Amino acid sequence: MSQMSSTKLFESVPYSEKARFAAYCLAAMCLASAPFMGCGSKSSADNPGGPPPATPVQVLEIVPKRIADTSEYLAILKSRHSATINPQVEGQVIKILVKSGDRVKAGDALLQIDPLKQEAMVSGQDAARAAQEANVRYSKISLERAQKLFEAGVISKQDFDNAQTSYDAAVSQLKSLEEQVRQQKVELHYYRVSAPMDGTVGDVPVRVGDRVTVSTLLTTVDEPGALEAVLAEAATLWAAAADGEAGPPGDTGRAVGDQPGFLEDP
Repeated sequence: MSQMSSTKLFESVPYSEKARFAAYCLAAMCLASAPFMGCGSKSSADNPGGPPPATPVQVLEIVPKRIADTSEYLAILKSRHSATINPQVEGQVIKILVKSGDRVKAGDALLQIDPLKQEAMVSGQDAARAAQEANVRYSKISLERAQKLFEAGVISKQDFDNAQTSYDAAVSQLKSLEEQVRQQKVELHYYRVSAPMDGTVGDVPVRVGDRVTVSTLLTTVDEPGALEAVLAEAATLWAAAADGEAGPPGDTGRAVGDQPGFLEDP
């Protein structure tokens, strides 16, 4: 009976009074829950009077820019003026007098090939030449004697002609041996491999004890100066370009001497 009377009493209260009463109730609830809300928040204590400071951020302006279409390739830099050193004789390497990166001058010794066999050949031919010189001297003496006897009428014209022929043959044989000795001595110098020009020694792929032929690569000598970039894939790329397809992508160099694969630094 009391609940019904109180409900009727509340309903009889004007609307403005009801709103005021609801506001009082909401305020009381906020005050009652304020201690619990304050325990879990520290932002107001750390930064009283405002929100937390903003984190600094770097700002960059976006500028339109042209990007070149480029590609990367493996390449070997080589001198434009490089000499490949091959031996002019066959034999066994007994000395290597330089190493990669050494600076040399024209005529400096690079390697030594065993010259013993060639030296023995030169000595043998030199001995044969000396023997032939003795034979020439004897033939000359015989010719002079035959000439005197022929003038005295002691021997016939045929005997004199035979002496002349023997002397001429001996002289010709001596000249032939002298030329052979000269050639063998020149070849003996080839067993000492020398630098053909001033420059820097490249890689030395041979070792002491290796047997080399005239086709064996001993080393290279590069002159300082302009360089060439030799691309590893240049042969395939330039072959495609020769067939009418596009050249190597990102090609910023140019062919040197119309040789595919050699690019000059632009």
